[in-house]
Amino acid sequence: MTRYFREWSENIIFIKDFGEEECKELHKITSAYIGFISKTELPDLSPGIFFINKICEYRSTKNIKLIDEIKTAPYQPNLKLIHHLSYAAIQREVGNYDTAKQFLNEYGEGVDSAIINFQLLLALETSDPDYADSTIQVAVDKSIMILDQHLNFIISCVQYYGSSIGDKVYKIKVENKSQEAIFIEICKHFLGDKVNIELLQAQEDAAIITLKPFIALIYHKNGLTPKGLELIRSCVDESTLDLRTYVYIDLLSSDNAYNVELYKCLNKLRRAGYINNPSLLSMEYRLASKINDYPVMKETSRILYEQNPENGNILSCYMLALSELGETSELPELCVKAKKYVKDDVSANNVHTVLLRAKLYNEAVDFLYTYIKQQAHPSEMICMTFHQSSFIQSTEPIINKEYDEVFDGAFVYYSFNGESRTDIIQAGNRLDCMIGKKVNEEIELSKPLGKDVIIIQKIHNKYYKLIADIYQDI
Repeated sequence: MTRYFREWSENIIFIKDFGEEECKELHKITSAYIGFISKTELPDLSPGIFFINKICEYRSTKNIKLIDEIKTAPYQPNLKLIHHLSYAAIQREVGNYDTAKQFLNEYGEGVDSAIINFQLLLALETSDPDYADSTIQVAVDKSIMILDQHLNFIISCVQYYGSSIGDKVYKIKVENKSQEAIFIEICKHFLGDKVNIELLQAQEDAAIITLKPFIALIYHKNGLTPKGLELIRSCVDESTLDLRTYVYIDLLSSDNAYNVELYKCLNKLRRAGYINNPSLLSMEYRLASKINDYPVMKETSRILYEQNPENGNILSCYMLALSELGETSELPELCVKAKKYVKDDVSANNVHTVLLRAKLYNEAVDFLYTYIKQQAHPSEMICMTFHQSSFIQSTEPIINKEYDEVFDGAFVYYSFNGESRTDIIQAGNRLDCMIGKKVNEEIELSKPLGKDVIIIQKIHNKYYKLIADIYQDI
């Protein structure tokens, strides 16, 4: 049980709900043991059992009230590492990163590779170069032997915080000397020192899987992309999104010649459930659009839209994919949202085109009208698009329609005491007396020294008013 529990404690740092079912079973077993002991006069034969019971109960129930009990629960000396990793992992899980960092700092004697590894993870997650630097300094000062599988976060810290960490990283002791040589060359790359490419090539077959992505990246940066791809292909798992996959994608993205392979990789990741990385989904959408893979365009844009419903560009992409698949039932509702969130001409033009293709002509005209009116200085291109709509057979009747009777919001041509004028007539303004009146109808407005005479000449709508304004600007 102790061997299993240590493995679980280290893995829980990285894998959410790792060992959840096993924890339920362990909690059941330890609870039975504690219950049995409490009914006897036997001394506690295993004080660590109470700590294990509490940690397993927390993992089973996620009851945060147990966190303080876990910290203070008694444990045997051989469970110290498990105790500290477990408590720090829980604090990290609930967002208390500073508490986790401080608790690990207070470990005292016996700090080992697992503690250093977790501390560097926390430094990366909290963007804390000082914490990374002090942790690596402890590893150097105490000559802590770093296990091969724990080199990843050290390298990542050197990659992001190299200026803070400096060349002290070269003094770190690594479990395996052959891995240490590779580790040093990788650190040289991120610190800007000259890398021994020949050494890496000679040692790459012996490199552990943790180091191979970095070697592949170095090959790529030194003009050896095909060799880097060959190496990363040998260890990547396309159903898992980790460092190997990111490097693989990075190298594939460097040349359009790898687009087919990149597209397949992104497909596999999405189908495996990795949908929370917008950049990867956007990349897959762009590749899908190049080959007119509309089902993938629809799925990727849908996920992106659900994650960011106020992004007008993503919304327009989703509407475009639906249109290409002939799935138009959702478009009227999406059009309402597009009026609010579309902010650029390209997206606006896409939405307008989609609505026209779907024969939603009224929605198309009203969307483009709304978009133009929202712009402080609408572009000539988008104004010309609306202008052209006044000649297209499907939308011309909507824009140029003439009405028999003035309505609230109508654009009216009229004479005022013989002078030709135009106005948008709205309820509550000075000319709302026209509402309900017909073409050629005369309206007399009394005033102290006579009267004003209004004769209604033509009645149009707001779309026609925008056309008139566009003509004035041409």
